[in-house]
Amino acid sequence: MQSFSELTLSPSLKERLIAANFSTPTPVQAAAIPQALEGKDVIATAQTGTGKTLAFLLPVMEKLAQSTTPGIAALVLVPTRELAMQVVAQYNALRAKQSQPAGLVVGGLPEGRQLDAIRKGARLVVATPGRLEDYLDRRLVSLSGVKTLVLDEADRMLDMGFLPAIRRIVGVLPRERQTLCFSATMEGSMARPRLHKESRPAHLRLHFQAFRKCSSPGLRSFRKWQARYALQPARQRKRPLPYFLAHQARHRTRVDEIKFASPK
Repeated sequence: MQSFSELTLSPSLKERLIAANFSTPTPVQAAAIPQALEGKDVIATAQTGTGKTLAFLLPVMEKLAQSTTPGIAALVLVPTRELAMQVVAQYNALRAKQSQPAGLVVGGLPEGRQLDAIRKGARLVVATPGRLEDYLDRRLVSLSGVKTLVLDEADRMLDMGFLPAIRRIVGVLPRERQTLCFSATMEGSMARPRLHKESRPAHLRLHFQAFRKCSSPGLRSFRKWQARYALQPARQRKRPLPYFLAHQARHRTRVDEIKFASPK
């Protein structure tokens, strides 16, 4: 995919993307967005700076536009208040004028203002797990209508000890939902928490990284994208390399280099 215009998005959303100067998708966006638009669960491993936020926001926005049911329909969990605010800002910059702003649920900001946004009809809520768990415990929010769950920087949330809170939140969500999980390492694939429905495992595993090369120390550098991805059914995850090589051979794809690295 060379352009956002190739996606099955509504004309109005495409116009807003053009107005915001988004024209060419990054590799993670090009691979993940079509799968998400089809309603599939996605697990993506992608480093910071590869365009993950837009990769999950566009499918969420398209899904929200197709339904007028009131209440929270999409939930994004992130590890920090700063990241939550960035996601909300990105969403509000692209949303249609008639749609409600995203709700923000984080610590360190006035609680009343956050709850007012939800009560006024926010259909997308971006939250940190700890504060959202607190709201659930006090029965201040209802997540019974959530159709899409997004876990952004899932590995970092695990490292910060949010696993119990995430499990508590997922436990109150409807079983019939779409789950999009983005992390920087393989440990963030959420296999440990087993957040995906047993009858519908993740359909896609992607690996993307953005890296910087320098001709020599101290001289100017340039940013280059590297992308490798493969459809990986659950039964193949214990032996990924043989299946990857077989996939490359079937499609006559040249492999110039294979790197082995630890998850961290």
